[in-house]
Amino acid sequence: MNFTSGQQLKIKEAVELELSYHPQASLKDIYKNFFQDQFGPGHIIYNPQKAFDFLNNEIKNAYLFDSMDFHYLGYQHQFVRINLKLIKDQKIPIEEFFRLFIESTQSIKPVSVNDWHEKWKDIILIIKEMNLNIQDFDKDEFQIEDNLQKGLYVGHHNDVYEKLYHPHYRIVDIRAAEQLRSMYHL
Repeated sequence: MNFTSGQQLKIKEAVELELSYHPQASLKDIYKNFFQDQFGPGHIIYNPQKAFDFLNNEIKNAYLFDSMDFHYLGYQHQFVRINLKLIKDQKIPIEEFFRLFIESTQSIKPVSVNDWHEKWKDIILIIKEMNLNIQDFDKDEFQIEDNLQKGLYVGHHNDVYEKLYHPHYRIVDIRAAEQLRSMYHL
């Protein structure tokens, strides 16, 4: 295993934290949490204007939101999910949020899909040692592994997670998250 004992502990804590916030989370959801901490928001930004329009539309059309305003991701805490409810409720101006969101796409330390795949193999071993009772664990593990072998590394929430937790969020780097918290007293 390529993780130090301290990193292994942080991985376990991140999994336990995700399951404490979202008890019905699947392995796919845990994978997405760790994936987002590794890759941040950059994998979805090709056209900033379209990204802004999509964000604005999602905020206008969303009425149910997760209970968490700030969700620190993975074991490295490089990135944070920011609940779009903060924008809808006008606690954060959309323009300021979007500026920091775009800046966060530049803060990613690139890692190859193969390197991520190897890291995930070690993470999954740690998760298995935890003996968690996660529904469809084996099926999800197989599907994630199959996707990674095909070079498909972006993860998605499962349908149960979507229905129960209403994940309307965007990811920013830790610096941007702390800046938003400080600027808007959140």
